[in-house]
Amino acid sequence: MPLTVLGGGSNLLVSDRGIRGLVVANQARWHGRARELPGSVAGEDAARQRRHRGIRRAVGRLRVGAFRNGLGGLEWAVSVPGTVAGAVIGNAGAHGSDTAASLAWVLVRGPGGARRVLFRDDLRYSYRSSVLKEQLLEAVHGAGPIVLAAGFLLKQEDSGPLAERADGYLARRRATQPVEPSAGSIFRNPAGDYAGRLIESLGLSGRASAAHRCPCDTPISSSMQGKQAPLMRRR
Repeated sequence: MPLTVLGGGSNLLVSDRGIRGLVVANQARWHGRARELPGSVAGEDAARQRRHRGIRRAVGRLRVGAFRNGLGGLEWAVSVPGTVAGAVIGNAGAHGSDTAASLAWVLVRGPGGARRVLFRDDLRYSYRSSVLKEQLLEAVHGAGPIVLAAGFLLKQEDSGPLAERADGYLARRRATQPVEPSAGSIFRNPAGDYAGRLIESLGLSGRASAAHRCPCDTPISSSMQGKQAPLMRRR
C-alpha cells in the first residue's frame, strides 16, 4: 500500500482527488541535547554545542528553545512554518542563512525500513534542495526517505543578543509577509535576482485571480476558500 508521511503540512498541496494509500501524520515532538552523537560529529569543535531534535518539532519552536539556552545559529528560523524534517529535506532558510549552515547529521529511514545516518556533506545541499528532496521527488508509492531525527551544531552565545536578533527578523517577516493562512512562497529565486522583484517589475503584484498572489513584498500565494489544487499548480 502506498505510504505518505506528513509533518506539519506546510508547503503542501494536496490533489482534490485526495492521496492514494495510507497517510500518516507524524506527531513526534521530542527534542533536547544529544547524549550520544554519530562518530564523526563527536569529533567536531568542542566549543560548539550539540542539539538533537525530533522530526516534528516546529522549526520556530526549535529556534526559541535554542536561544533561551544561549545557543545561536537558528535565529533565522523565527516564525518559519513547518517542521525540522521539512527544513532538513528542503534546506529551509531565511535572512541570509539556512538549515545547511548548522545541520550536523540526520537519521533517515529508507525503503524496507533500513536506517542510516547521513552527515551534512552527504545531503548535497543547494538552494532549497538536498539529495533527500530529490529522492522524494523520484520515489514511487511512498518509497522515499523519512527523516527520523536530526542533530545541529550551535554556538554558545548570550541569550539577550540572540533574542534581539530574532525579534528583528520576526518584525521584518511580519511587515513583508501575510499573517493569514497561505500556500507559502511558491517561487524560487533565480540566480542573482529575486522572484518578488521580477513579479513586481511585470506589474503582477497583488493581481487578483482564483489563486492570487499576496499584495506584499514576497511571492506568496494566499490561501482562499474555494480554491482548487489545479489552479495552484498552474501558478
